[in-house]
Amino acid sequence: MLVAAGTELTHALDVSGGGAHTAVVRWEANNPDLDGTVWSCGNQSGGRLGNGVTSSGSVTYPVKAIKVGGDPLTGIRQVSAGPSHTLALDADGHVWAWGDNSYGQLGDGTTTDNGHARLVLGANGTGTLENIVMVTAGGESTNGRSMALAGDGTIWVWGRNNEGQLGNGQTAGATILPVAHAQNHVAEGEPKLTITDHDVTVPLEHGSVSIETLQEHSGPLGVAAIDRVEIYFQRRSGPNAGGRGLQLRADRAGRRDLPRLRNHL
Repeated sequence: MLVAAGTELTHALDVSGGGAHTAVVRWEANNPDLDGTVWSCGNQSGGRLGNGVTSSGSVTYPVKAIKVGGDPLTGIRQVSAGPSHTLALDADGHVWAWGDNSYGQLGDGTTTDNGHARLVLGANGTGTLENIVMVTAGGESTNGRSMALAGDGTIWVWGRNNEGQLGNGQTAGATILPVAHAQNHVAEGEPKLTITDHDVTVPLEHGSVSIETLQEHSGPLGVAAIDRVEIYFQRRSGPNAGGRGLQLRADRAGRRDLPRLRNHL
């Protein structure tokens, strides 16, 4: 790849090929021009190159992505080129996006194309998406979608969902802000999580965990069978404090593991 006539592009840290454009992250120590900058070439329609231009046309040598105001985007460590938009992950765990935004794939709460790099907003448009470790831009044509993996394992999704590509159990509409997949999770100190009429209870005082019958889970998208419940128990006091946690399992075959909890407490 050339950065100009007769000049090779060097110091590439990451590269990604989209539907009609290519994006490269360049980095070199003590070089502000290559401090995690993103260089792109190809079709610039919709703003996918991030060079401030949204009109159609081809760019045959890589150009730098810029932020609103014209300053170059820096500090990027990973880039993902989609069919008509681009995502970039910076060293602080924030996500930047630019390009076609027909279905909200830029995650800025709008459906307006953008030729400048802008931060992806957080849930409900509050703050910005944080603690991200990987991004991917997908889709076809202008039917873009975006996904981001957080450090705690949460997957954030936004954009086109006509074929269920966001994995939210639906095949309609679009999401213009990042949404995390809902999970049934009991946090430490939380007194009770109710799954229809089948309870998973964690008292405020340490000492017992109870699981009722395992039949069905009724959620916002319908009813699904529960095949197994697992508990990861870590003793907080006593002779085994801080030791290895105890894993318990209950499934349709029986509750054979549950008595172990009584013996462990």
